[in-house]
Amino acid sequence: MKQQLLAHRPVVVAHRGASVEAPENTLAAFRRALELGAPAMELDVHRTADGELVAIHDATVDRTTNGTGAVAEMTLEALRQLDAGAWKGKAFAGERIPTLAEVCRLARGRASLVVEIKAAGIADQVVATLEAEGVLDESFVISFSQETARRVKELRPDTTVGLLSGKAEDLPLVAELGLDAFCPHHAAATEEMARELHAANRLLSVWTVNDEEGMRRMAALGADLITSDNPALALKVLRRE
Repeated sequence: MKQQLLAHRPVVVAHRGASVEAPENTLAAFRRALELGAPAMELDVHRTADGELVAIHDATVDRTTNGTGAVAEMTLEALRQLDAGAWKGKAFAGERIPTLAEVCRLARGRASLVVEIKAAGIADQVVATLEAEGVLDESFVISFSQETARRVKELRPDTTVGLLSGKAEDLPLVAELGLDAFCPHHAAATEEMARELHAANRLLSVWTVNDEEGMRRMAALGADLITSDNPALALKVLRRE
């Protein structure tokens, strides 16, 4: 990620875009995050049956669209027929599942991307797409998969890569894998964890913090990035810190 971005810590990361206001992982949510001034936006990436990378959290389309089925078993054309916004409200009816490239083009020069690789075996293509779209240097790539995180770091050692985890006990894996950041659930984050990471010139990135008290607590203990569904609130609270 850009060093100038990290100079203004903690960095507010809009989780799946401004997902408290707009349907997650849609261009509407990312546009809203940009309107709010979020310096970074998180998205999730899966691959379609015809090899296209798309922004969607779940392995299936059931929860966030009017369709059913596995993303990996559907073509991009089939996914484009689905409504990914109506579930959030009539104002968002007709929103589509965007491609990774589309999100890159929207964010380029305006916000950094925190790219969560959800599916196995797509790390090479994700890195290639971020590079082709000119946003790799502005991106922070994360995954729950140790193998995926390791692969991204092997491909591009200069890219910021983090390991997602719900357990504090996984902290040593960051050093073992040669990664740049630990990304625990906020409930697992501690001041000691932040001190250990910072002493090794690594980052603490926490998720998903949606209340004022939690935001202030994460900032106080030393979190470098704070991911929230409600970036409007996070920006308001953390700009006062």
